[in-house]
Parts: sequence; structure tokens; C-alpha cells
Amino acid sequence: MKLKRITLFVIITISYSFILRAFGTFIPGLFCSPVIAKTIQLLLMISDAAILLFFIYFRREYVKEEQRQLKNAAVLSIVGMAAILLVQVKNFVSGLSTFMAKVFQFSPYLFRLLKTSFADAFIPFAASIFVLIFFILFYKTACHGRSKRLSRALLFAIIGASFAVLLRVYVLVTSIIAKQIMWFTHYPMTISILLTPILFITFAANLYFLIVFYKELGKN
Repeated sequence: MKLKRITLFVIITISYSFILRAFGTFIPGLFCSPVIAKTIQLLLMISDAAILLFFIYFRREYVKEEQRQLKNAAVLSIVGMAAILLVQVKNFVSGLSTFMAKVFQFSPYLFRLLKTSFADAFIPFAASIFVLIFFILFYKTACHGRSKRLSRALLFAIIGASFAVLLRVYVLVTSIIAKQIMWFTHYPMTISILLTPILFITFAANLYFLIVFYKELGKN
């Protein structure tokens, strides 16, 4: 089953993503080198791509045909994660000066499209809502099953996803107020410290769910 291997891969990628983002928040100067910054950005893109694959194969291999609501929720999550990945690719290529110079020569409109930042805040916000809906419907489905451990893990995942939505709302609102995209590295250190427990709860809840889900797949 490919879903089990992908779940393990997601466990690895979200773990290193959390560590990298923590370092980037508290030691921003650590990634000042353009090469290191692009490498980190590429690693985060791989993590998002892994999550996208998880939802794709979850829908393909795990969801039963009659579970239409869960299947639709998985589709929404696929759309949301695909959109996030496109934003990541856009940001990656927009940081390549030589490439962007050629894009401008080819099409000034495409150049401005790549440089726009509104979608950078709105798309992750929308995707976080889709993922929350997915976990809620998955929890309702799991409650009818025999695995109480999976149901408990999904309850934690719902809590983590709820915190993720709150974080995305905060980023979206502050970005609108500042009229530019606000990443966590842009906030004062005091705000970053206050947000850290929420980020950790979100990460820990997702990690716990994935580990339990991985073990459940091993039983099948």
C-alpha cells in the first residue's frame, strides 16, 4: 500500500519542517545565505508535496466508495494543498533574479503575477479550513469503526487543525493591515514567542495522528 509509505514520508517531512521553521523564527540570521535559504525553501516544498500525495492516496486507497463526504473532503484538501504548492513554487522562482529578468522580458504581466503576494496569505488560510473539515469528517467516520485510538488521534488532529486555522487568520489579517505578506519571521520576537506554543500544538497533534494512522495501516 503506497499510502503507508507516504504517511511515513510525511512524518519525516513535517518533523524537519517544524525544526527548520523554529530555527528560522528564533535565529533568522542562520539562513541569510541565498543558497541555504533556497535549499530550505526547496525542503519545505517537498514537505508540502508529501502532504499533497498523502491526501491523493488517502482518497484513492483508504476511502470507500460509499463514504462520499469523506471523499469530497479529501478532494478539497487536495485542491488546498496543490494551491499551497503552487504558491511555494511561485515564491521559489520569483526569488531567482536571472529567471525573473527573463520572465519580465517575455511577459511583464506574468512578472507582476509572480510578484503578487495576496494569494500567499489567502490560499494557506483556505487550505487550513479544508484540512479542518477533512479531519472532522474523518473523525465522524472513525467513530463508527473499531479503532478508539484512531478516533482519539483524530480528535487531537481536529484541535491542531483548529489552531492552524486561527494562525492563518492572524497571518491573513496582519498581512491585509500591513498591505504585504507577513511571514512568522516578520513579526517581533515577542509575537513569535507567543505563537510558538500554538505552532508546537499544531505540529504535535498532526504528528500524533500520522503515527497512529501509520500503525493502523500496518494492521490491514
